[in-house]
Amino acid sequence: MTAQKGFYITTAIVYPNSRMHVGFGWEVIGSDMRARFERMKGRDVFFCTGVDEHSQNVEKAALKDRDANPGDYAGLADARAVAKKYCDKMADDIVKVMAMMDVAYDRFIRTSDPDHERVCQHLIEKSKSAGDVFLTKHEGLYCDGCEVFYTEKEAMLAPLDEKSMADSQSAAGTKSAANPKSAADAISEANSSHTADVKFTSGTSKYHCPTHKQPLRVLAEENYFFKLSKFEEALKKLFRERPDFLAPEGRKNEVLSFLEGGLKDFSVSRTTFKWGISIPFDPGHIIYVWFDALINYLSAVKFPVRDASGKVVQGDEEFFKRFWPCDVHVIGKDITRFHCLYWPAMLMSAQAALPKGELPLPERVWAHGFIAFQGEKMSKTRGNIVTPDEVIRDFSASAGAPYGATALRWYLLSANPFDADGNYADESLVLKCNADLSNNIGNLVNRTVSMTMKYFPDGLPQNPGVLPPGVKSVSDRAVDILLHPRVGAAGAAGGVALYSELAELMRKMDLSGYCARIVEFSMSMNKFIDETKPWALAKVVAAGGDAGATARANLATALAELLEGIRCLGVALWPAIPGASEAILAQLGITPATTPGDWIEKSLFREGTAGNPPAKIAIPRLDRLEFDSSRRFALVEPKPLFPRLEIKA
Repeated sequence: MTAQKGFYITTAIVYPNSRMHVGFGWEVIGSDMRARFERMKGRDVFFCTGVDEHSQNVEKAALKDRDANPGDYAGLADARAVAKKYCDKMADDIVKVMAMMDVAYDRFIRTSDPDHERVCQHLIEKSKSAGDVFLTKHEGLYCDGCEVFYTEKEAMLAPLDEKSMADSQSAAGTKSAANPKSAADAISEANSSHTADVKFTSGTSKYHCPTHKQPLRVLAEENYFFKLSKFEEALKKLFRERPDFLAPEGRKNEVLSFLEGGLKDFSVSRTTFKWGISIPFDPGHIIYVWFDALINYLSAVKFPVRDASGKVVQGDEEFFKRFWPCDVHVIGKDITRFHCLYWPAMLMSAQAALPKGELPLPERVWAHGFIAFQGEKMSKTRGNIVTPDEVIRDFSASAGAPYGATALRWYLLSANPFDADGNYADESLVLKCNADLSNNIGNLVNRTVSMTMKYFPDGLPQNPGVLPPGVKSVSDRAVDILLHPRVGAAGAAGGVALYSELAELMRKMDLSGYCARIVEFSMSMNKFIDETKPWALAKVVAAGGDAGATARANLATALAELLEGIRCLGVALWPAIPGASEAILAQLGITPATTPGDWIEKSLFREGTAGNPPAKIAIPRLDRLEFDSSRRFALVEPKPLFPRLEIKA
């Protein structure tokens, strides 16, 4: 019997031709947050990320690095060996940065992994057998940065003078309040102003890449192509029948426009470089980047490769069926075409590789925006790339504690809506983390624990359930803000778990909305402290008499409610800032060792990374989020959880 379907989430796989920047860090952290939340629900989760190693750009970067650091490549003359050594070095660096960011993936896949290579070769053979891969000569406009051929309609045609170049960069910018035109609108307008056909010539053309704004060059090659045009009607049907296949909604316009314009077959091989996976039926050709890279999503979950007799010779059919289809591919908005048109078509073609032709399409593709640096798009040419490890080290040093990962994660997740473009600035991070974490959540935990230990030194207060008149309980605030049950037509709460509101925000990938609810709840608890005034109640208790007895009941209720509210807060924070969440819960004496029933223990697969064996992580149980103010704690002497950050001079 096949196990229940698990939850499968992926990021795009990043080129290792430069160090990871915070834009990709945002994608990985956002995906990690969703994966952690699903784990809290008790689901079997598989979270995959990794590197896309096989491309001409990576080979060029490797040769450049060899020239700059010859000692690292001693004895290596072959370009393939140099590229592999370079990718080893870059992959190790990315793995270390992900560990610094508290990213808990199940597999870090590399497209040089042997199992991935075999899956790619198997599927391209199957697509060729189905008539979907064919050899032909092709000449077109090619972008080295995108590693994509563009048609004249898709490209931008503009003069090369400096002013026009700047104008074209502005015109093709992303859609925002300041720039209401989408990139597709700007490209269309730029092209409509040129009526003369431009003939292909050797070398550089007059066309520009809509993404990189660099001149496209004319490239003529004999390559294998994938028959994308064959799947045009099937893809149109996909978007008609599954309107939520690509989200958020605004990302669909570009893809649908491209689809309505008619699909062209795309190249799946190259002969101009050697760093890559060779085509088994024509070893002089290297499988081109998109046919190689996209297949990683199948390789990662042990796609079953069969021999001629149908016997599985690599992979695991049961494991594959447990996780495929993918629940959500998380990608940047610039690669939606490849994930929403190329990839589904490739999967439709690959159905021939399975005995019953059953290969479901992914459930959803989520395309987030770009992270800018202080309002400008990050770019190597501009020299404004910011790396996650740089941020983490700087703010850990500023705090005098290993706080940088929490600060980076919280800022990227809470201050940047995942359905739009975001921004990174040191000053904004400092203001956001100080306001939300230090001033709000940290202050709440510290003073609640301190007051409880001070006013009830002989043991935790029992909760008599009595509050001063007119004060709304923390439990009611939790239901209103964090837990919010769905209400049926008759006005009664439905049979949905109380944490359904947070689950719905996570399902919609509203990560900043999820964080905002937590901040709202912590602010409401701080307001509850101001309304109940425990310090004033303690004075009345000390005075004794009937008033003292009533005040003691009020004080006990207030602190018991606050402690349980903080526990719920700590549980809810775990997907976003796991280290801080665990520290908050530990302040209440809630750890895997002391309260094992409150935790799920999960072994991460961590396959595909040398020297990185499976690791176990402890996960707070989401079903413990329901409010229970009779719960007992074992408080620990409070200490600062969120150091205040300072803006660097």
